[in-house]
Amino acid sequence: MGHAEQRPTQACTTAPLGDSPLFGAPPLRIGRYVVGERIGSGGMGVVYRARHCETGADVALKLIRGESVTEETVARLKQEAKALGSLRHLGIAAVHDAGTEVIQGVETPYIAMEYLPGARPITTYAKGRSEREKLELFVSVCRAVDHANGRGVVHRDLKPSNILVDADGVAKVIDFGVAKVLGAGGERSQLTEQGRLVGTPEYMSPEQVQGRSELIDARTDVYGLGVVLYELMCERLPYQVPRRSPLEAMRVICDDPPTLPTHVRRGFSDELQTILLKMLAKERPRRYQSAGEAADDIERYLRGRPVHARRDTVRYRLRKALSRAKQENILVTGAGVMLLGMALSMLAGPKLLYGWTGLAARYTGWLIGAAPAPGMEPEQVAVIGLRDPMALSDQAARVGLGPVRAEEPSSWRFAYGLLMERLAECAPRAVGFDFRFMSCAQAEWLVDGMEHLRTVGVGTVVGTQAFLRVGERPSELCDDVVDAAWGWGAIVVSESNKGNFVVRLGIVKAGTQAGAPALGTALFAASRRPDAIGYDLNISGSGLSINYIDPPGGRPRGAPTSDLLEGVEGGSAEADEQHLIGQGDWIASAKVQLDEWALSESPPETQLIEEVLSEDEWPIERLRKWVHGKTVLVIDLREGQDTARTVDGLVFHKGYLWATWLEQALRDAAARDADGVWAQTTSIRGASRDVAAWHILIGAVLGSLLLFMPSTVHRAWSVAYLTAVSGCFVAASLLWLHVWGVLMVPLLGLFALWISGLLCILFPRPLQA
Repeated sequence: MGHAEQRPTQACTTAPLGDSPLFGAPPLRIGRYVVGERIGSGGMGVVYRARHCETGADVALKLIRGESVTEETVARLKQEAKALGSLRHLGIAAVHDAGTEVIQGVETPYIAMEYLPGARPITTYAKGRSEREKLELFVSVCRAVDHANGRGVVHRDLKPSNILVDADGVAKVIDFGVAKVLGAGGERSQLTEQGRLVGTPEYMSPEQVQGRSELIDARTDVYGLGVVLYELMCERLPYQVPRRSPLEAMRVICDDPPTLPTHVRRGFSDELQTILLKMLAKERPRRYQSAGEAADDIERYLRGRPVHARRDTVRYRLRKALSRAKQENILVTGAGVMLLGMALSMLAGPKLLYGWTGLAARYTGWLIGAAPAPGMEPEQVAVIGLRDPMALSDQAARVGLGPVRAEEPSSWRFAYGLLMERLAECAPRAVGFDFRFMSCAQAEWLVDGMEHLRTVGVGTVVGTQAFLRVGERPSELCDDVVDAAWGWGAIVVSESNKGNFVVRLGIVKAGTQAGAPALGTALFAASRRPDAIGYDLNISGSGLSINYIDPPGGRPRGAPTSDLLEGVEGGSAEADEQHLIGQGDWIASAKVQLDEWALSESPPETQLIEEVLSEDEWPIERLRKWVHGKTVLVIDLREGQDTARTVDGLVFHKGYLWATWLEQALRDAAARDADGVWAQTTSIRGASRDVAAWHILIGAVLGSLLLFMPSTVHRAWSVAYLTAVSGCFVAASLLWLHVWGVLMVPLLGLFALWISGLLCILFPRPLQA
């Protein structure tokens, strides 16, 4: 096992050492030992080969340098002697003796330790040996360290030069000079001594380089052993630790992941790599809890049995990367959180707030009830028509919209899309099209405009040829248009022999009780309950009943649960395949007496789309004043398109039949409302899309500020901050409505605030060592 050679007893004399930078001319004898040649040196001490005067046994005699003799270094050497004296293990260099000697007037402590002739550092010894031989040798080192740890001694300076292999191939752990005796009082940090790092930074654990001596325990030695094993197997260190900057060295050790062994050495075992990475974990709980556990797992690997170490999960690696990103550049990380919050708010916010939950409509109802604005009884319907395609084409060119060609009706959808965008800034009650969009050609702008209307709580209704049950998708229309629309209905009117006009409001399919609405009925429902996720139709002797289906979040305050359309005539219908009316279907109709404004087809009730698109002719404030709170009906006013004649011979477009019926039906509904709040909001102006974007930006910025809060702040305070800011948003919207009469719904801003804030609250905190 490499014991020193025993020599016969001899006189305690020997050749002089000569002058030495350590002591000048030191004595030839220290205690019971004759000093021989120097065999090693360190930061504060020197090791000599010496011989016991009586037994002749060779020992390694460790002394403190003369200029390094201080109370602390003396205490450390005594601590090392005490620590080693308590350890009896084949893998730990034995202590034979300890004492003090006065050298040049200075009391100098010494330790006489086991002398290991021909010993080499473990990495030097292992070069050229097989993987199994290296691992078996390393297991013996782990057992020795585990023995020391089990007796309360933490080495803290494990590195190849402190793990020697003697001539017999036995590994010995030496140099416990900075060992920590657990439970010992007066322990000082090993981080600095006279302005220098004590030990080798490459082999220090994160808790060591951070100077957190209270965290040092057996797992600190596990980390040091992990670095030694990495060097043993890969013949390089896991990190490139800079020597010039202690702070940079600390950052590398605490934050940078080790280079994967499989990237260093081809064919390196994945299981062995997992063991290594577990030993080198930055956080102590993720390491093996003792050197013995590490040795057990390596032995399992050698025997071909499953090891206990597991790879880091994707969740852990993500947490680690995010935590490191926050520490290295919090401004960039904060900007990333803000942008992510904005993106999520723009993508999910409108659907969640305005679609699935109906929260926007409920908030609007509450807001109007909480801060009612003085108003007047409005006109209920506004008509926008297309009369001259050539004028529309010219106007589109002037406003930079294109290509709109008079001879290509599908290109007119660009103009319809721009119209929807402008209407979205004017808070109409609903928008309906008295025609069909049968193809998807050039429908992108139209669809975008319809979706924008929906994000601000305004539903669009499109016309169909056939009567379809509520919720049944019209196959005759473009799918993208159907997806963007709130609803749809048949554009069917009829004329009696006496010149009276009738609008068909809906039918109930024979034998199914399933209601199918007409365009006007669907547009009425969208005007009354844009938040509803659907409705049912029921025809009875009292009239046509519309029962609204509330969103999951419940109906808004003041919103009706149902509406009854009176003055409705019912009867059994004749079969009409074109409009999907079956024999025996029950049909509900209403007579319409055209008003003078409908017959005139002129301003102020009717405006032309080719004029409304112009910001010069129709600034947004003018357009908002005209359509706010009204149901907008877009119809085709081209000459000869879907026209009829009155008994007096006046030609008009049939779309005005729906406009006239809607005006009266909405007036009657407003009169029936208990307080009128839900229907009568025409003095309130809506906010533009730009304002909504600013809400999102402001909310995301305010939410992202939580990232800059110290990680020690309790998360409850973060929630309190978000709640307080939310209150400010609501108070601002109340003030805006009460003072300026502008309906400012900051829900997207609140959504961005909470999304960004929750991302910050859930952001991985620095992982504990």
